[in-house]
Amino acid sequence: MVWRPADEKRMIPPRFDPPFVPARECRWVLWIACRLASAVLRWREGVGRVTLRAEDWERLRALRRERLILCANHPGGTEPILAFWLAARLGTRFHYLAARDLFTSWRAWLLPRLGCYSVRRGYADRESIRETMRLLAEADARVVIFPEGEIYQLNDRMLPFQSGVVTLGFWALIRLRELGKPLRLPLVPVAIKYRCLDAAERPVRESLSRLERALSLPDGADLAPYPRLARVGERLVAAVEEELGLAPPGETSLPERIAAVKERLLARIASALGVRPFPGDTFVERLRAAYNALHDFAVEYADARNDYERRQHLRRQEQVHPIYEDWSRLYRFVAVSGDYVAERMTAERFLELLDRLETEVLGRRVVSWRREALVRVGEPLDLAAHLADYERDRHGTIQAITAELEARIGGMLQELAASGTPLGGAGAKSVGHCGTE
Repeated sequence: MVWRPADEKRMIPPRFDPPFVPARECRWVLWIACRLASAVLRWREGVGRVTLRAEDWERLRALRRERLILCANHPGGTEPILAFWLAARLGTRFHYLAARDLFTSWRAWLLPRLGCYSVRRGYADRESIRETMRLLAEADARVVIFPEGEIYQLNDRMLPFQSGVVTLGFWALIRLRELGKPLRLPLVPVAIKYRCLDAAERPVRESLSRLERALSLPDGADLAPYPRLARVGERLVAAVEEELGLAPPGETSLPERIAAVKERLLARIASALGVRPFPGDTFVERLRAAYNALHDFAVEYADARNDYERRQHLRRQEQVHPIYEDWSRLYRFVAVSGDYVAERMTAERFLELLDRLETEVLGRRVVSWRREALVRVGEPLDLAAHLADYERDRHGTIQAITAELEARIGGMLQELAASGTPLGGAGAKSVGHCGTE
């Protein structure tokens, strides 16, 4: 099986029952999972090779018995499996903070037994906080948290980090002091980038042809890939503008038009929910606020006390679906600015954007690609060294450390971005790697 990114069309659950799911590790499940991790990466996730430099591997080995918080960027749905594979290779165990809505169906049984525990996004989830404190301060565990809070699906960029991971770290240090334990809690920054293992010309060409047919564009087989992609993008944006009643001035650039489409969709969600414009200084912050408001709207009558309230809840669920479709479209295009491929024309960027375009235009993904996971491990950030600063200025210190963590991972990611595959070749051979092949 080849890789498909995580599905953005996650239906909002009517309620969380139970609200919190703790980790319930099971030795035999972990034993089996450790032995299957390489096969899952290769056949389910399409990751044929994992590459670390020797110094990065040694940095992880030196920390494999210490309590820590491992923080990584989150470009796809594969990173938790990749972290599990790393733990298995290191001969240690990680715990994983995961969104509560992932704990459904068979995953509700499996994930806790692999060391995952839940958190409700957009809430002060006290049970999840207590579990994190227990794991870090009492069990001296290694906890994996993705500070972006959402899957981004673009290799070379990140969402702004949320400050919760740093806040949890300082709370754990205070708890360690209360227990009389050594005040040590490193934040370990990890950057992950995926690179093509196979030549990308054919899947790019076939995807562009599918999109051209769906948008009633003439066959562009005689054009280079980027002019074809730009033509598809222009037609798609024009179609969405017409749907939303937008008429941009003639001189408006494509990035400006895309930004206007996002703002109109966000305003439409706010209007459908009957709320004021979503708070936040950035578009991503307002998108997160929109998700929280949408979830609140969906669960308002979940705890129905009588037949009428149950009918109200069913009506509310029917109302939610079209609103959530708008949110899903925003989520798909949150990183699309009109210049992502143009600034660095790699096979990976083409395929990432084509994946989003296919989801929007065709309603499903068809394009796929086998990947190599490049993993870079940065110098740990000693959180205990900043505890006194935190106690003097909590907000300022949390913001500063969050910015530092984001800068460290972002810097490594920018270095890895230079290793992208030019459209026309397969991924370069790696050195100093720990491979699944």
